[in-house]
Amino acid sequence: MRYCHLRTYFKLGLVVVACLLLILIATSLKGRFRWEIWVGVLGPVFSFFYFLHSQMIEEVRWFTKLFRGFNLRYDQMNEKLNEIAGGDEVVPLKPGETDVLYDYFNLCAEEYLYYQRGFVLPEVWKAWLAGMRDFYKRSNRIAKCWSEELKSSSYYGFPERMLH
Repeated sequence: MRYCHLRTYFKLGLVVVACLLLILIATSLKGRFRWEIWVGVLGPVFSFFYFLHSQMIEEVRWFTKLFRGFNLRYDQMNEKLNEIAGGDEVVPLKPGETDVLYDYFNLCAEEYLYYQRGFVLPEVWKAWLAGMRDFYKRSNRIAKCWSEELKSSSYYGFPERMLH
């Protein structure tokens, strides 16, 4: 529902304004036009759609800030994550590697939290989730560490089933 008004508010506004204009024309033709009433009717309508437009702009700014921040954090750990994912499956994780993984798990959980709250678009979440699944499936060491961590319930309700 959160994204519904972002996509439809302009169309809805045009329909409302068109209907009001049709009523305005009809009342004018019957000689019952009073501009005071129409200023009182159209003013709040235009104010409402201006509010929706301002809200959309603010949400785009917020999303852009989140998106850039998440991607920057991911870019800073991507090389290390790929090294861990490509590492020998028999060798246990080193402390530095688990630190990188914990940072990554926290990033994923934050992305999930903001997605759940409606601040991350579904198509963006799907792309991020595909990346998470890739790391989870590519390395048993990562999958095992992630599964253990998720048992602690410290990742904003991020469900392990999403990774399968």
